[in-house]
Amino acid sequence: MHTNADLECRITRIERENRRLRLLGLVLLATALSACVALNATPGTQTLTAERLLIVDANGETVIELGAVEGGYGLQLRDGDGRVRVSLHDNAEETGLFVRDQAGDSRVGMAHFAHGGSGFALHGEGLRGAAVLYYKKKGALSFYSEDGEVTARFPVRRDSND
Repeated sequence: MHTNADLECRITRIERENRRLRLLGLVLLATALSACVALNATPGTQTLTAERLLIVDANGETVIELGAVEGGYGLQLRDGDGRVRVSLHDNAEETGLFVRDQAGDSRVGMAHFAHGGSGFALHGEGLRGAAVLYYKKKGALSFYSEDGEVTARFPVRRDSND
């Protein structure tokens, strides 16, 4: 069982990741606008065509990647060690946004799946344990133990087609 201090710590960590995501989004926007100015282009009058756009830091390490990723297309934000920390992608299975921890595991995710369902998930360390809000025809909020067993589900469901 988690204590209030554990939950407060998790919330603080998620808030910190959200601030980083907003900052990286602003950096990406500023970089794109700077590229337009550097190309002496008026937005909408010229086109930059590329299969992939990489933004690198002062050491030449990729920090932002835009293009073909994860079997589809998307945007990946990397930390100082080159690990993908935030990914936004679209492929044949899903369109999703995932915030990953230092091990590369999704800790916060939201996705719309090809079969029509959508969900939002908070995962524990090592993808063990989760809280999942899912909707397809009907909604459900499910909690999973570290062993993957459903510990609670609201409302209680009797079929798996929802």
